[in-house]
Amino acid sequence: MRPEAKFENGDYLDSGPTIRRHVQVAQINFIGKEANRWEEQFYLGMDEDAEIEYGTDPNFAKALFDGLVAAIGQFGKQRLASHTGLSRSGLTKILDMKCQNLSARISQKIGSAIAALNSEAFEEKKLLELARAEVASIGPSEFARRLPISKSNLKNTLDGKRKASRQFVVGLVSYFSSSL
Repeated sequence: MRPEAKFENGDYLDSGPTIRRHVQVAQINFIGKEANRWEEQFYLGMDEDAEIEYGTDPNFAKALFDGLVAAIGQFGKQRLASHTGLSRSGLTKILDMKCQNLSARISQKIGSAIAALNSEAFEEKKLLELARAEVASIGPSEFARRLPISKSNLKNTLDGKRKASRQFVVGLVSYFSSSL
């Protein structure tokens, strides 16, 4: 009866199969058991001043910068800006700084936005695979009629010649959730 954070559908009252969560590391913080004098605090009581902050991994800024550049290339600056809550010009300034000396809050926003966009892309990829299987099963004309979408748009999207529109993805989610 204990919740399991590593899985979706893993709360203490949930039943049925669990699904693995996709985890993406946003930031690494160094900690040290001995440096925080945990054993002393156990016997003598908690001391807020005993906690030592080591900060983040020195290679984190480069990894965040590389991830930011890749995310902008894949999703575009506008979409990334809307997920972070930053402006496009703010992202440009961060790119110019090469993510050096960013606050922990801004680094977290960027890391979380990249993780969310990658998760959306992963889910979209799974939906397109399901759609391809459905087309193979019932044919492109029937599947396009059921969505509803034009057969040419369906074919171009499934062939990778056109990006899946938000409306198309919503239609796939609706179709597959009702057929499960």
